[in-house]
Amino acid sequence: DVTATHACPPRSMYAMSRKSQDLFEHRIDLGAVSHGTRYSLTFRTVHHLNRASTIIIGDSNTCSFKFGEDPKKSFGKYLPGKQVYAPLISDIEPIDTCGYMNVAVLCGINNIKQTDVKTPADIKKIFNCFVNKINN
Repeated sequence: DVTATHACPPRSMYAMSRKSQDLFEHRIDLGAVSHGTRYSLTFRTVHHLNRASTIIIGDSNTCSFKFGEDPKKSFGKYLPGKQVYAPLISDIEPIDTCGYMNVAVLCGINNIKQTDVKTPADIKKIFNCFVNKINN
């Protein structure tokens, strides 16, 4: 590993290309700013095809959904995204949704099918768990 340090005086700015972000780690070490407030602003451009990006988080009923270039086997290049398998509400990771314009969550039926779910109140608890997970 090669390490380099670059001093950034107050009111300084630097730009990194998209490719450089894959090659280099960048950070400001804790304690490097001795006083005052530091603001970090990130400006990014999004490829026009990614403006329609979608993530589908779901159980086995969503496994047939495919993303890719071939419109005969997938949603096609104009709807990029990914499918994340989450059979139970507890398997949903809200961080997975970062960077996607559209988020579809189709999960919870497996929670309802469990043997300890017997009343409408049990279903309401599962629904509230789902709402809390999504709101995080």
